Amino acid sequence: MKIFTYMFGNTPFFFNEVIKLSQKKGDNIEWGVVYPRRNWKHTSINLVKKENFFYLYQNFENKYKNIDIYNFNYKSNFDSIYKIIESSKFYYKNRSSEVQIRSALTTYTLYKEFLLKNRPDAILFPDLEVVDGIILLNVCKELGIKILYAVHTRNLGKSFFAKDYYETLPEYFGNYNQDDLAFSKKFVSEFIHKEVSSWNVYLEKSEHIKINIPNIFYRYTKSIYSDIRYESQHIEKTDFLLRIKMNLSPIVEKYRKVLFDMYKINYFHIQTNSDYIPKNYIIFPLQVTPESSINTLEQFFIEQERVIDLVRLNMPNSYFLLLKEHPAMMGKRETSFYKRLRKKAGILLVSPKLDTKKFVQDSKLVITVTGTIGLESYLNDKPVLMFGPSFFSHLVDAFDSYKQLKKQIFELINKKEFDSIEEKIVNVAKIYNVTYNFIVHEPLHFPKVMETKNIENYLEAVKDHLNRIKGIN
Repeated sequence: MKIFTYMFGNTPFFFNEVIKLSQKKGDNIEWGVVYPRRNWKHTSINLVKKENFFYLYQNFENKYKNIDIYNFNYKSNFDSIYKIIESSKFYYKNRSSEVQIRSALTTYTLYKEFLLKNRPDAILFPDLEVVDGIILLNVCKELGIKILYAVHTRNLGKSFFAKDYYETLPEYFGNYNQDDLAFSKKFVSEFIHKEVSSWNVYLEKSEHIKINIPNIFYRYTKSIYSDIRYESQHIEKTDFLLRIKMNLSPIVEKYRKVLFDMYKINYFHIQTNSDYIPKNYIIFPLQVTPESSINTLEQFFIEQERVIDLVRLNMPNSYFLLLKEHPAMMGKRETSFYKRLRKKAGILLVSPKLDTKKFVQDSKLVITVTGTIGLESYLNDKPVLMFGPSFFSHLVDAFDSYKQLKKQIFELINKKEFDSIEEKIVNVAKIYNVTYNFIVHEPLHFPKVMETKNIENYLEAVKDHLNRIKGIN
């Protein structure tokens, strides 16, 4: 079997160890790597065959100049190239539409040429945060290459391999055994007693593999060379000012919070627990943006004002829509965002400093795009309407259409029937049945990723998942 890994950001440190362990075990796997950027590509040079090593920008510039964006044959029937571009968190949207399309189509062409030539059976993906990774996944769909997209189940504490970046559950989803049922009972009990965090991990502690990072001078000079030599046409590269902001993140965060307290807090209608709160309200906890949890999963509702207008124009007259700002967005949104919302009838802004759970508990309906609050609301017998996909979206009500929304909101508020505790345990058990004890995350900021047990669990999960798919087919 031939398996390639998509080496985004700092994940090569993790994937390299997976490859090394597999080779040590003597697995019948021919490994390959796909590097979208220069970062750490030297660390994989001696791990795979030369023909299985791909760096996107090796010949990017020549291909970029010759792409005909007006007569290009884009054959992928999964997502349109325009929808993929819209998932960009920052950089694509700052360039002209022609440059955006040219860059995306060049990336599509180069990935497709490489995969057609090398034909892996499967590609392993971490969480996707950039356009090129989403394009690569679309090419896999087009060519029939298996996709193992790692998704962490947040509260549930485990991970599974989705079929795409919409967190679509695998083909074998739907079954459960006694072990899954026992684990589900334990989780639901802990959740009810508020013993589960929104970011949960079930991993036993093991030896940590140290990451050796070159000094900052070497990294900086190498970065300048690569930008000039290879990646001059790369849209999503981190510019100098953004690098400074990232390195000064703690200081920048404090500065933003000070400005928020001085200026933006006054835009919020509800700033303390003693402020007036209407009896009948729908709560929409705003999501962090830009962030892969919304940019990748639901591009249309990245602009959350679209959700806000859909709901407030279709909710009952006696209701208000409470918008609870996310604590992580304190000081990050433009003042103009709050100014616009203040002018929309039926809206009340809630300070990010207040407890979200209290407002959710007293609400008549919870609105979210892709937030974990949807899963929490399901478990708490709270009606919830989701506007985007997620691994748990089959458990809650989903937005259908504008014409049906008024009726849908009315029925959720007045006629919603909830699953029994036994039904919830079974539904959670079915999810646990497709999950494994591993986590794929940023290894420099989440050290547990580099523990030997996590690496071993991930490798065994890959092999088990592929066998389960084979059994289904």
